[in-house]
Amino acid sequence: MLPTVMMVILGLGVGVHPVQAQALPILKDGICPIGYTTQGNYCVPGRQATIAIPKLGVCPINYATQGNYCVGNQRAKPAVIKSGVCPVGYVTQGNYCVGQ
Repeated sequence: MLPTVMMVILGLGVGVHPVQAQALPILKDGICPIGYTTQGNYCVPGRQATIAIPKLGVCPINYATQGNYCVGNQRAKPAVIKSGVCPVGYVTQGNYCVGQ
């Protein structure tokens, strides 16, 4: 019985922390980042694409500028443009909230 309880408790803790960033479609603003293709008003990631977010000032740690985007390397954490206080599990990095 004890191992089952421990697995449930450990499982609860996992949901609190952000996971590795996944490349998702983003609104097109100029030329799409490398690894993305244009589909209408979006840049859609290919199989090897890394995460890309809109550039607003200096890119977060582990992200590099590529046109109007910040493109993450393999160590990039999930990031969103900051609006107010960052959600639990995220910290402020300039104009972004970045997963811990």
